[in-house]
Amino acid sequence: MTKWTREQLNPEMKHPLEQLVGVIGMLAILRYGYLFIDTDKSRGEIFIWLVVGFAVIYILERVVKRLVRRLPIIRKRFLLPVYAVLLVLFLASFRVPRETVEIVRNFFGW
Repeated sequence: MTKWTREQLNPEMKHPLEQLVGVIGMLAILRYGYLFIDTDKSRGEIFIWLVVGFAVIYILERVVKRLVRRLPIIRKRFLLPVYAVLLVLFLASFRVPRETVEIVRNFFGW
């Protein structure tokens, strides 16, 4: 049984791993942008850091997508747990202020 590649089936079709790389890139951009919310840098420095950081993430995403297109196709249902783990890790990477934790505990009576 041969492994089918994207080029053999339909060149316009997006590879499932290519879509996964796109999601990872989007989450990386969101997380990177969030780093500069409470910072001591000036607006100009933040702007430069954001432009350079977004450009690096974008270039890496393009390179990895190009490499992934050559891999055999994987069914999307096998990637659903990977998407779930990525979402949990992304949401868990944000720091929750201690006051918010105390408010939630008091609200639920824990």
